[in-house]
Amino acid sequence: MLHHRSGSRLLMLAAFLALPVALVNCQMLSSVEQVSGRFNQVYRGRVNSSVNYLYVFGFVEKANATQAVRVHVVSSSAGQDYPVLFVVRQQRSILSFQLPQILENEYYYSEVARTLCPVERSSKGVADKNQTIYIDVSSASARAVPFLLNVTLVRAFMLQVGQVYRDSVTPSRPKYYRVAFPPGVRHLSIIVESNDTACMIVSTQSVGCPVYDLVRNVEFTGVYQTMSSKAEITLGRHDFDNESFYIVFVMKPSQEHCSFTRLKDLQPKAPSGPYSSNMDSRAAEDALANATEIRGPSGEVVFTSKSFVFTVVQSLDRGQYLLPVFGAVAFFLAFHLIAFLILLVHWKVTGGNSDGDGEAACANVSLCCPRLDGNGGTAEGSRQRLNEKPQPSGKSTVEPASYGSTVDGKPRGAAGDRVSLKHPRSDTSGAGADANSDTDDVGSGSDDAPTDDRGVDGGGVGGEGDGGDGVRHRFVDADDDSFIDSDAKPHSLFVSDLCQKRPAVLRNKYRLYYWYLIIVSIFYGLPVVQLVITYQQILRISGNQDICYYNFYCTRPLGVISAFNNVFSNIGYIMLGLLFLGLTRRRDLLDRRRRNAAAAVADESDSQSDHRCLLGIPQHFGIFYSMGIALIMEGIMSGCYHVCPSYSNFQFDTAYMYVLAVLCMLKIYQTRHPDINASAHVACMAMAIVIFVSVVGVVYGTVFFWAAFTVFFILSSLFLTGEVYYMGHWKVNVGLFRRFYLLISSQGIRCFKPMYKDRMVILVTANLINWTIAIFGAVRQPQDFNSFLLYIFLVNLLMYIAFYVVMKVRSGEKIRLLTTLFVVASCITWAAGLYFFMQRPSNWAKSPADSRTLNQRCLLLDFYDIHDIWHFLSSMSLFFSFMVLLTLDDDLVSTPRHQIPVF
Repeated sequence: MLHHRSGSRLLMLAAFLALPVALVNCQMLSSVEQVSGRFNQVYRGRVNSSVNYLYVFGFVEKANATQAVRVHVVSSSAGQDYPVLFVVRQQRSILSFQLPQILENEYYYSEVARTLCPVERSSKGVADKNQTIYIDVSSASARAVPFLLNVTLVRAFMLQVGQVYRDSVTPSRPKYYRVAFPPGVRHLSIIVESNDTACMIVSTQSVGCPVYDLVRNVEFTGVYQTMSSKAEITLGRHDFDNESFYIVFVMKPSQEHCSFTRLKDLQPKAPSGPYSSNMDSRAAEDALANATEIRGPSGEVVFTSKSFVFTVVQSLDRGQYLLPVFGAVAFFLAFHLIAFLILLVHWKVTGGNSDGDGEAACANVSLCCPRLDGNGGTAEGSRQRLNEKPQPSGKSTVEPASYGSTVDGKPRGAAGDRVSLKHPRSDTSGAGADANSDTDDVGSGSDDAPTDDRGVDGGGVGGEGDGGDGVRHRFVDADDDSFIDSDAKPHSLFVSDLCQKRPAVLRNKYRLYYWYLIIVSIFYGLPVVQLVITYQQILRISGNQDICYYNFYCTRPLGVISAFNNVFSNIGYIMLGLLFLGLTRRRDLLDRRRRNAAAAVADESDSQSDHRCLLGIPQHFGIFYSMGIALIMEGIMSGCYHVCPSYSNFQFDTAYMYVLAVLCMLKIYQTRHPDINASAHVACMAMAIVIFVSVVGVVYGTVFFWAAFTVFFILSSLFLTGEVYYMGHWKVNVGLFRRFYLLISSQGIRCFKPMYKDRMVILVTANLINWTIAIFGAVRQPQDFNSFLLYIFLVNLLMYIAFYVVMKVRSGEKIRLLTTLFVVASCITWAAGLYFFMQRPSNWAKSPADSRTLNQRCLLLDFYDIHDIWHFLSSMSLFFSFMVLLTLDDDLVSTPRHQIPVF
């Protein structure tokens, strides 16, 4: 009993002693002031560690409508250490934020406005329902921190299709709206435009809570784009389960996300010290209506508000794709139909003899052509007569060079790659010793090569003199100290001099072009297809539309392809490439008929045959086949590039343009230099080097690269100038400088007198243009190096074609009407195509946001944009250009080759 009483006394004593402590703790507990709030009313309060606020807002949620509530708060005195905390509680979600709001560890904002996630219709039921919103305001600061609060109902939260809206956002005041697909509409496009260049994210997200509308999380879900002045997102009804979605607008606090052009340029910044806002109370009150000026840690003024205009419009449905798609196919099928009708009319006019001119011409010559075997070579008896035929006076003894040749036999009448520049000798028995040899002649320069009677090898090609003065050829062999100092006038070369190799050998040589190209295309194309499919999947999964540089103002999706119109517009390359292959095949068959007919006439006449009596330009169609295949591959590769255009895969679009330019120049050169043209593997290696340089120029376009490229380009121009000027008959080796020294020391200033004045003028002009382009590139250093390199090839190709046409006209040759029509058509389509090409609707050399400022509306059938028209025109211009090369020398079909000059 005593123990019980003692325990009770002790408990009473402890309770008495703890009473003051409890009273002190009660005083430390913060008191909560509950306020019944009204919408559209500004509430002022002061919070600290002991005073909190609870605002209660109630409203009726309509069953047949979606309503959104927006909370706007301002506190100019809140600090980083003791921020003011806001917690918003709803029926099924909770939202919290603080003042000041710190974005990217660098920018501080004393105001925040957030839209609360609305209640979904599925949760409302069939009747109106009362909703209650609780907003808790608290702070751990010992001093009182003032704040302002305003809660409003969002007007026009549900957007109407086709209506224009105006709005503005700040980094701390994002906004979003809801859009529903109208009945029967399957695709919608969201178009946003602004005169401000501040960086903003436009995002579309599925309806649901939470909504990702913060700078740090807006990219977590949905489809989004960075925007400076333009943005457009096209969506399909099948992309959303409930056939509606949110449009979210979030402004970035800096331009970093809208200005980077490479992944390495997007680097996180180091955190900086806090910035204390100096806004007065009056400015804080005005912040509810207008954004206040915010400065970064270094004091620079940053964008705090972005105004924009946006609308939601209906996009094309799948059924509306039929007309533009089948219209393009029908347009290019018309080329096939026109070609078929022209050939049919020609066949009717000639009575089924499509090659009567060549056959009749051969029948009228006294020396008919030798019989050709099944592989295009001469029959054995004809070869024997050919080797016994002496070289006529007045013609040079030519021993063709072997530049780039690896699979060809040595030329008839040649043991090496030198040319005798004296008057031709009557005895050529030694020259025909290896006429039938099929061995490789790469770098051939036999010690037994013919020399002039001074014992010196002819290392170059002579030219025509002026007046009575003979032009001396002044190149000597690298291994000989002597030099040529003859006053004898050199003679011009003719096609018969440079087509002395067996036709079968040459045809096999040029056949390798398209076989190599097919193999390279397979190995190059399959990884490309795999890569772009992966790009497209990443785009769909991540929703980041900054990955691909589309013209978003004219994207027409189909299936998994986001810009089907840009991909399909390359159909012209494929269809016209197939047409060119068919026309080339026809020419090939007709050429075989002509050769067989010529051989039959030769047997009937039983006359002495000579290789000089062969008619027309030697026809080897391997490069033409390669051009057709390359045109088809250009369409395929361009289509692959446009699946997801970006700076990392732009070479897919340009690689085969380089190939086409190189093949066209090789074909022009091969026309008059069939024996000394580059072999297929040499040409492929040259193309590989070009593509390698283009990749390096895009990825590492430094000052050092531009300096090295300029030097390399100028040296390459000089080398090719020598090849064209001397028609392949010159040597580039260690003895080149020695030969120049001997020339200058012996001839003096006379050695600078050009042997071919017209050719010299054209080549000097071409070099000046090329050097100007090189210097311009080195000074300006354009980011789009691939396009710069493509311009170089196009300019040089056009100059070479012009050079060939000028030399052809100067030689007294004619250009037929059909070729003239192709020239006119190619000039028109090239001019129009280049105009549209320069009007670029996107540019991967810029940032994604800056690229979208170039976006343009569809120009044709509300389906094809300006770049698609470039695809159509460029495919036609390439086809017409190929036809120019195919028909350019048709006027020489009846001309003996020993009368066709080389240039």
